[in-house]
Amino acid sequence: MSGSSAAGEDIVQHLSSNSNPSSSKLAKLEARMAGKAVSAPSSPPHHPMSAPVISFMDQEELPETSSSDDDNCEEFLIQKNTLKRPRSPDGDNMLALGNFEGSVNEAAKILGVTDTKPSLDNSSRKKQGRGRGRAGTGRGRGSRAADQTRLTSTSSAAVTNGQLDKLTNKEPRSSVQLGHDDRAALQDELSTLRGKVAFLEEDLSKSHQEATNYHELSDRLAKELKDLKDHDQQMRLKQMKILSDLLIAVSKAERQEARMRIRQESFRLGNVAVMRAGTIISETWEDGQAIKDLNAHLKSLLETKETIERHRKSLKKRQSDKGDGSDAETGMSEEDILLQDEICKSRLMSIKREEEQYMRERDRYELEKGRLIREMKRLRDEDGSRFNNFQILHHRYALLNLLGKGGFSEVYRAFDLVEYKYVACKLHGLNAQWSEEKKQSYIRHAIREYNIHKTLVHPNIVRLWDIFEIDHNTFCTVLEYCSGKDLDAVLKATPILPEKEGRIIIVQIFQGLVYLNKRGQKIIHYDLKPGNVLFDEVGVAKVTDFGLSKIVENDVGSQGMELTSQGAGTYWYLPPECFDLSKTPFISSKGYHLRDRGTIAAPERYGFSRAGAVIAEPSSYKEASGIPEWQLAMTDELNALHRTCTWDVVPLPAGVVPITCKWVFKVKTKSDGSIERYKARLVARGFQQTQGIDYDETFAPVAHLTTVRALLAVAASSSWTISQMDVKNAFLHGDLHEEVYMHPPPGIEVPSGHVCRLRRALYGLKQAPRACFERFVSVIKACGFYSSDHDPALFIHVSSRGRTLLLLYVDDMLITGDDPDHIAHVKASLSKEFQMSDLGALSYFLGIEVLQTQNGIYLSQAKYIQDLLDRSGLSDTRTVATPMDLHLSLRPTDGTPFEDPSRYRHLVGSLVYLTVTRPDIAHAVQILSQFVSAPTSVHYGHLLRVLRYLRGTKTQCLFYDSNSPLQLHAYSDATWASDPTDRRSITGYCILLGSSPIAWKSKKQAAVSRSSTEAELRALATTTAEIIWIRWLLADLGVSCDSPTLLHCDNTGAIQICHDPVKRELTKHIGVDVSFTRSHCHQKTIDLQYVPSELQLADFFTKAQTRAQHQFHLIKLNASNPPLPP
Repeated sequence: MSGSSAAGEDIVQHLSSNSNPSSSKLAKLEARMAGKAVSAPSSPPHHPMSAPVISFMDQEELPETSSSDDDNCEEFLIQKNTLKRPRSPDGDNMLALGNFEGSVNEAAKILGVTDTKPSLDNSSRKKQGRGRGRAGTGRGRGSRAADQTRLTSTSSAAVTNGQLDKLTNKEPRSSVQLGHDDRAALQDELSTLRGKVAFLEEDLSKSHQEATNYHELSDRLAKELKDLKDHDQQMRLKQMKILSDLLIAVSKAERQEARMRIRQESFRLGNVAVMRAGTIISETWEDGQAIKDLNAHLKSLLETKETIERHRKSLKKRQSDKGDGSDAETGMSEEDILLQDEICKSRLMSIKREEEQYMRERDRYELEKGRLIREMKRLRDEDGSRFNNFQILHHRYALLNLLGKGGFSEVYRAFDLVEYKYVACKLHGLNAQWSEEKKQSYIRHAIREYNIHKTLVHPNIVRLWDIFEIDHNTFCTVLEYCSGKDLDAVLKATPILPEKEGRIIIVQIFQGLVYLNKRGQKIIHYDLKPGNVLFDEVGVAKVTDFGLSKIVENDVGSQGMELTSQGAGTYWYLPPECFDLSKTPFISSKGYHLRDRGTIAAPERYGFSRAGAVIAEPSSYKEASGIPEWQLAMTDELNALHRTCTWDVVPLPAGVVPITCKWVFKVKTKSDGSIERYKARLVARGFQQTQGIDYDETFAPVAHLTTVRALLAVAASSSWTISQMDVKNAFLHGDLHEEVYMHPPPGIEVPSGHVCRLRRALYGLKQAPRACFERFVSVIKACGFYSSDHDPALFIHVSSRGRTLLLLYVDDMLITGDDPDHIAHVKASLSKEFQMSDLGALSYFLGIEVLQTQNGIYLSQAKYIQDLLDRSGLSDTRTVATPMDLHLSLRPTDGTPFEDPSRYRHLVGSLVYLTVTRPDIAHAVQILSQFVSAPTSVHYGHLLRVLRYLRGTKTQCLFYDSNSPLQLHAYSDATWASDPTDRRSITGYCILLGSSPIAWKSKKQAAVSRSSTEAELRALATTTAEIIWIRWLLADLGVSCDSPTLLHCDNTGAIQICHDPVKRELTKHIGVDVSFTRSHCHQKTIDLQYVPSELQLADFFTKAQTRAQHQFHLIKLNASNPPLPP
């Protein structure tokens, strides 16, 4: 037992050195190893969150503060193995050694897991021990019993049944030495691990410090970056402010320079002078010094030329009167006369060259004057612009100067302060008085244009860069800036454009159009005109203004689409693809009547309207019966005749000769030339009637055209909406009181010996217009209307709610007023009595195109002019600026007789009707009308000049401003002995309601005047009579004329005679006219005022004008081009 006891003590000592340093635990372990304890000790309390820890340390390394009662340090019990096993000396020793080595290895494994941070204190150990499982087995918490069981079994196997004694006796030193070596290796490894842990902790501390430094550096850099950005933003704003201030200053300097230049040019070329005559303020153009000097030179040359011509005439007279011995009488020989004549011819040639030179210089002055007027207008628009306060838009665009002004927008040249480039800012201003619906409509229109335009990227199309809102009523679109002129200005500056240059421009325009046509969504540009083709600084042509454009959908081809420009855009523009030239239209052999309108055939491929293709209207029933459209039209007409019970089929009374009838075919077209309907009308041959038997009264009044214009002017100024209605088969509503018998029309079969007795006023009957008018008057008076005493076709209704006006012209009527409810009631009442067509707002009336806008009403006859030009035979494409030559004096004997007098009469008659809206040709038409009985080639040549003038001014409109005051004033003028044949004078007058001309006339006086004062007095009497009638008419329209009407005259003698009875010996033979005018002056009906001849508007109707004077008078008459639609 001694050996066994010694070995046991060594083992106990070895194990005790590896156990818990607590003395109590060591004592218990020694007692159990020595066998003093008989039974296994009780298990310590179970702590489920703790884990077993074994620490192999030297005694001196144990911490002094360790407590034996630490719950985290569990005991590992080595229990006695009570199982009996066969003993083998060697086997027992090897088993004990193996068990001991396993025990040591297991402890080493546990050490590797639990003692990875030896530098931690006990509290740290406690924290690490909680909830940690064994690394080697992958177990978690709650595996403490298994670990204890394995250690206990290993220890008990080494000490039970005497195995520990045998092992100690046989090899006591080797096992002890082995235990010391393992412990030393473990301690070395532990030291290495501790060094690594310390190194890692130091690296971790450094990393933490570096991370802290990095965070501080990052925060500092972020702050510096923010400061740099703020500084950069401030510098950018300051730079933009400096740049914008500089640009605005330069712009102001340029404006000032432009004004200085205009002042200089005004002194040389002329200026606009403001004249005041009573309450009327007018403007006139005064030529500058250069033009005055040029005119003086021309006048001097003219006087010299006249002197030379008189001298030549005297020489010819001497030569013709010379007889035998005349040398002594005349003092000149034949040779002297011939020599003098040659000298005169040479001098005349020299004068002609000088005159041509002066004329070229005058043309150059005219071009310069036109540019000056445009620049003056631009500066005036710029000064009066409502966008002057918008210097910087959208914090980006600096406005510089105005480029142009339209009806609803203004275009400025601007500078982009971000992209550093020039742009064009188009500012759209909505009228504050518009309704919200109209504003939204305009905005939708602008958005549609933006959505179309923003996708277009092509070198021959102006780019759209941006769109933004400025305020509630203003927004802006930013476009590419083109510094060159537009095509319209180029064509005006260069009347004859070189062919090569023209081809280059056309190719560029077509490239842009091809691009629009080849896109995925094809686009049609409705407003392609010279003014919408711009040039950049290098001369590249660019198409702009896509406000009137449309995206063509893919399914349009099946339904067809009508391309028109009615009421908007460039009149009469149709793309080339709308024309179908594959078919030859059917042309009648009959002559063309100007009042007829050609039909417009629809191409089969596109379904578009095609302008200019005239399909003849059938001339007989036989010809029309084979065409389906006309068959349907005749069926509709017969149905209307049956509905109104137009006739009864009766036997023919004895002794009665019935009249006959015929079919008349018409193609009704719209104002844009497209087909409205095919109209067949059955017309009685009224010329076969006998007065007193089958007709008596025939007169039926229609509205005066002056009444039509006055009504439109009042409606425009009062912001009334004008409605238009049409009576279908109007004459068939008239009751026929006489017995009229008619043969049945072609296509109607009646029994033999029977005829049609007419019950209704069929078209063509003598009394048909009167019967229709009487029927309408009876119906309209039942609605509460009364007819005007001054125009029987004007009907008025006045109530407490307002005034309603109805104007009748055969079967067309206009209805307007300030009582919309009553207007609707009148329409309903008329529709009950007649078959009516409500055509909506007035747009086309008696061949006059009417455009109602917020700013006023535009009147034009563009369609009528185009028809006239198409049939006039005018082969060239030239245009002129004025309708007549200056100082023109036509005689009936000028030229040779014209070969086709009917053609001349036909064209002059058409021009007479054209003066309804074109006062600028009234004087020329009056001159040409004097020769309709026997025109000559000279007369026809001047007629063609009027047509060329109309070609250049086809779209010109007469504008009735909605802001015009309802104040009547007039101008009266007369020439003296201007007709070279009968020496009679010409009367001209113009009467305006505010700024709207409603009446004008150019007419030769009935008698020869002995002085210019006498001619002026006759003109004043004629004008006064017209004024009196218009004052009464305006009273019916609801316009009061309490104050005298201003009548402007430029003859002081006539004014003095009208005011006071002086110079009776010179005016006693025209006492009626003088007394008439004087009496109305005294009655305060008119107020005669003197006006300078330069401001005399009636001068426009008495003589031909220069180009500048002509333009001035057009401005005074409110003549302008139609506006674009909103």
